[in-house]
Amino acid sequence: MRARHKIFEALKNTPEGLRFCRTWDKRAKYPENQYQNPFTLEEVLEMEGNGVGVLLGRHSTTTINGKKYGLGAVDFDGTDSDLTFEHHVGFDPAALTKTVTVTSGKKDRKQMFYWIPEEYLDVLKKGEYKHEGWANFELRIGDHYSMVAGAHDEMPEGYYWINSPADTDIAIAPLLLLEGWEELSKDRQPKKSFITYRRSQADLQHDSSRVKRYLERYYSPPIDWATPREEWIKVVQALRCLSQEWEECTGIKDKHLDDAHYWCSQMGDYYDPKGLDKCWYSFKRSPSENNVVRINTFFGNAKKHPNWERDQEILNKENEERPKRKKTELLNDIFEAALRGDEDSYAEDFAEMEFRFRRKSNDIAIDLLKLLRDKFTNKVYSVGEVDMTKVKSLEYLLQGYAIKGEVGVLFAPYSTGKTSLACGMVKSGFNGVGFLDEIRKRDKFESLIIMSDGGANRFKEVYDELKLSPEMVSVWASDNQQAITNWKCDLRGLIKLHKYLKANPQKKLIIIDSVISMLSGTPFAYTNNNEVDLIVDFLRSIICEPLGVSIMLLSHLSTDKQGSSGAKRWVGAAGWVAEIRSITVNENEDFTKRKLLIRKDPINGKRVFDYKVNENGIFVPVYNSDMKGDCFGELKQFIQQLNYATGRKVFEKKEFYAIKYSVSQVDKQTKAHCTERDGILKRVSQGKYELKSKYILLNDDSKGQKEAADWDFWKN
Repeated sequence: MRARHKIFEALKNTPEGLRFCRTWDKRAKYPENQYQNPFTLEEVLEMEGNGVGVLLGRHSTTTINGKKYGLGAVDFDGTDSDLTFEHHVGFDPAALTKTVTVTSGKKDRKQMFYWIPEEYLDVLKKGEYKHEGWANFELRIGDHYSMVAGAHDEMPEGYYWINSPADTDIAIAPLLLLEGWEELSKDRQPKKSFITYRRSQADLQHDSSRVKRYLERYYSPPIDWATPREEWIKVVQALRCLSQEWEECTGIKDKHLDDAHYWCSQMGDYYDPKGLDKCWYSFKRSPSENNVVRINTFFGNAKKHPNWERDQEILNKENEERPKRKKTELLNDIFEAALRGDEDSYAEDFAEMEFRFRRKSNDIAIDLLKLLRDKFTNKVYSVGEVDMTKVKSLEYLLQGYAIKGEVGVLFAPYSTGKTSLACGMVKSGFNGVGFLDEIRKRDKFESLIIMSDGGANRFKEVYDELKLSPEMVSVWASDNQQAITNWKCDLRGLIKLHKYLKANPQKKLIIIDSVISMLSGTPFAYTNNNEVDLIVDFLRSIICEPLGVSIMLLSHLSTDKQGSSGAKRWVGAAGWVAEIRSITVNENEDFTKRKLLIRKDPINGKRVFDYKVNENGIFVPVYNSDMKGDCFGELKQFIQQLNYATGRKVFEKKEFYAIKYSVSQVDKQTKAHCTERDGILKRVSQGKYELKSKYILLNDDSKGQKEAADWDFWKN
């Protein structure tokens, strides 16, 4: 009776719409009808058992403001499961709305309950997600239940509330969670999830380069080797596992399915094309690593073949006769293989470097990028004194935003319009007009957008909505239909990008979305400050400066909401940095506009303003009294208004300080008006400036409006 009373006390404040099942040691005691006829709290407490679970999906419902919701749950299952969540869903779980939460008492275990809008209930799928080295998490919904009260086999106190329904409401699932969950649910099989092995593309290529040779040499003839059937299954499973790793790393699907068909086609009884395909797709990586038939099993079993020992004797003899390459020679061979696109030689030489010289893959990758920089720039880099007379001043590619020869970073929370804003820069550059708060024009240019963060189909909506065109911008993105994979920021990726930009000199603005995805599958970690410093420096010295282009990196907001996600050096190493923020009105997000904060700009300095997209699809600023906008533009308007009001055409600089910008900013923009092509001033003497004749609106003599074409330009 005491146990039953304890469970009742734990559950007595739960919402009326919840439905339950009785459990014994976490297993449902009456599974035959619990989903067809779900039990109320009163009913379930009268049943035998030592625990209670709450039913999910449409079985537990509520209505809020006339809208129906079902119950879902996010289950964190141990240490670093929050990192696994961020990796898969795309944001820090610390940003999740406070809600009713239960725990078993085990370290870092908890389950958070959310109301799921009705339109998502049939879209979202239950799934378990893992990452090597971190604990897993689950997204739970549908015909499932979650334990909320009663006994736990490992924890004597049983389940208890972290946030009790007595003092906390079940929150409505935030949009970020719904969108991330929906993306994970696409094309998902309702079976156990894959383990994500975070190996580099170089490692995968090294393994793949050996598959066909091993099949022909150590698994032939297939009919003799693959008996019994369990051995045949191990081979196919291993090839499938390696193919899944390729898909997770690059988006390439079924990389070794053709190899499996070729091998099995020699087997007679074991070969049925449709049957093999069905078997291939049935193999799923187990949540337990111990049950995974990985490619290492394939290579290990090859050693049992008689040909193996003979081949090793020949190889050892060849190695004795062949002089070993020095470190620099081997590094150059790896580099040359990358230039040629010789994947087999690249993988084999890379592996030899790792083994012989005990070098980590990221250290080798850094050495290769240094070699790339030296070869592409024809310079020998060293530490020492700089001749400042030879240093070139910074110059905008797109006034106020993209700097020639520099790397910029634009970061923001999810779904706040980073990609759209970057596309606005692309359009302004193509049309040769000012962007947002800047009225100054620059030379026209074309752009390249690299979508490493998702497939081309995700970008299609933005592309069409903003009326982009192939003449305006080229797009690199994965598309299975066209057999195109994501670009990666490694040696081969930078070589490809360099060759492309050399062949297309009109491409001056490079948008890369995003920093985390462009390094995924490479030896580099976007959270490592030292490696990020090197990556940004290499992008600047290999791509930006030699080719006169600007790279804009898109990134997400950090978990502490203080800067870009990942390493702090993304912001520190970049030459230009901006942040997008959402705007709230009466605690509700205003989707019609955003706030842009230029956090780092070595030419114009910091500034901040609101912006929106007008009915013509053009990004325009929304000025508020407490916000800085375009000092250059406001100075122009101030001077011409003063001329129109007084008839004067000569002014003292101290008059310009009335526009309420900093003295240094006004001084800088006054100088810009005298030197840049869109400027309206010429210097008369120290501290005195004259309005250029073509911009005069009122003459001293006539006191009448000048008939000039520039009148309309000034009004606009």
